Amino acid sequence: MDLVFTIIMPTLNSEKTIEKSLKSIRNQEFEQKKIEILLCDGGSTDKTLEIGLDFGCKIIRNENKLPEWGKYFGFIEAKGKYIVFMDSDEEFTNKNSLKNRFECFINNKNIKNIICSGLLNPPSFSEINFYSNTVGDPFSFFIYGIEGDNFQKSLKRKYSILLEEENYYLISFNKNSLYPIIDGGTHTFEKEFILNLISDSFSINTIPLIFNLMARKTMALGVMKNDFINHYSSSNIKTYVSKIKWRIEHSIFFPDKSGVGFINREKFLPHFVKIKKIFFIPYSFSIIIPAITGIRLFLEKKKKVFLLHPFITFFTSFYILFCVIAKIFGKKIKTSTSYGNK
Repeated sequence: MDLVFTIIMPTLNSEKTIEKSLKSIRNQEFEQKKIEILLCDGGSTDKTLEIGLDFGCKIIRNENKLPEWGKYFGFIEAKGKYIVFMDSDEEFTNKNSLKNRFECFINNKNIKNIICSGLLNPPSFSEINFYSNTVGDPFSFFIYGIEGDNFQKSLKRKYSILLEEENYYLISFNKNSLYPIIDGGTHTFEKEFILNLISDSFSINTIPLIFNLMARKTMALGVMKNDFINHYSSSNIKTYVSKIKWRIEHSIFFPDKSGVGFINREKFLPHFVKIKKIFFIPYSFSIIIPAITGIRLFLEKKKKVFLLHPFITFFTSFYILFCVIAKIFGKKIKTSTSYGNK
């Protein structure tokens, strides 16, 4: 029987969270024989692979370690019609998640691209994780303005609704749209469509751009209802700051190594956004303006952690400047490839 879903999960010493992720897949109300799980492992030395094998996963070696490379190798090996990019710190909360996504694809031939409802902070997990799920990183939040804890709310505010059904709704873009950066949290898409779209040019640099490529081509997106993902992203402020630094370092020093970073998405952005990025530094250093944003989020979400927003924003801006200056003077910065053990 043909496989319907291939779930691609990059791993590297992910034993603390991966069992939750895999259990949530195996608990799906969808024929398990139509689901394959590919663990694309960057060289785990803990129990990650042992746990994966217990759940019937296929192991793919990722010698390049970075998660984008894991997704790339997984994409090549995927046998399913639809691919789900799922991180080892993500967990389905809706047992009908895959079933509802399949129905959305089948009933709407123009939809090739589906996202979840948003990223939840798991019970008793750190508040900085709530901040991370909501804001992502301050630079992306400044550019896109998408609140990751509730995609439904943010997208309905910014884009037109094509159709609304019980389990999902469809939004539309136009040629001047700022395509949202929401390709995390079990982004699901049709494999054959993206292969036909990019022809023979598929490479590692395609992976972070799949969402943008498909949104620009279809001008539509499926957004699931009541399909939130538990995201165990950052257990403490140190982990979160390390992730911000990683994103900045790879965007500035290695934009061609794995396709990550704002510079690789700029080609999809309206001209005004390319100008807007220049104002991030003065915005951050003003302190007052990001403080207003932090207070608004605090009042809306009832979480004190958002009062840290101006300080985290300032640090992000400072580190961007630091890396840019270091690059100008030919200085090298050692970056981390580890994304497990949160």
